[in-house]
Amino acid sequence: MRTGKLVVTLGLVSAIAAGCGGGGGDSSSATTAAATSSATESTPTETTAAATAETATTETTAESSGGKASPNSKTRPDTDDDGSPDVVTFRGKPGDSFVLVGQPGYKKPSKEAAKVTVLGLTGPISGFDTGPTTKLIGVKVRFKGVGEKVFDDPQPGGQLTVTGGESGKQTSLISGSAKNPCDNPSLKLHKGQTANVCIAYEIPKSAKPKVFEYGASSGYGDTGIWRFRP
Repeated sequence: MRTGKLVVTLGLVSAIAAGCGGGGGDSSSATTAAATSSATESTPTETTAAATAETATTETTAESSGGKASPNSKTRPDTDDDGSPDVVTFRGKPGDSFVLVGQPGYKKPSKEAAKVTVLGLTGPISGFDTGPTTKLIGVKVRFKGVGEKVFDDPQPGGQLTVTGGESGKQTSLISGSAKNPCDNPSLKLHKGQTANVCIAYEIPKSAKPKVFEYGASSGYGDTGIWRFRP
């Protein structure tokens, strides 16, 4: 008897959760792909931070209405004098770590923050049939809680841009009883706790990952942008 493997988009996972009385979330179109009947067991090729560092040049900046903020600090200026700390964007390459603070309040910073590091890429991921024109890859990310409040992300995600300008379609992999090749668990990190996740994306067969972007507080807090080697 064969055990099937499925590729399920986040919209389908959210829909199932809602049907069972789970928490709310944005509903998007769902795609289900049956597992290949003759999936190989070869180890996926991995691109690590060490490999990307060979040619990539670090580009670490902060954008906060003209102000500066350290990627290693939770302190944010209020350069526009609107009563709230600035929200900033940091840019770099795989291997770089940024402290991303959550959405600020009026005259007070967020107590939620995480140190986020993009570790590299994995894939193409075999054993899942996404059709003849697409493939599955994973973005490996490490999160460490550094705020006074629990860093809570029920489904870590982000935007992956690939060569050609297209965006990858984030998916959740369901592998039955087998080990998940790209596991992306929910995060509830207290200060000092660390978790590694793998965010799976379906991208065109000929495309290569170009830029990964992750925003705290669903994009309303700080943002980290990592550019992969061409």
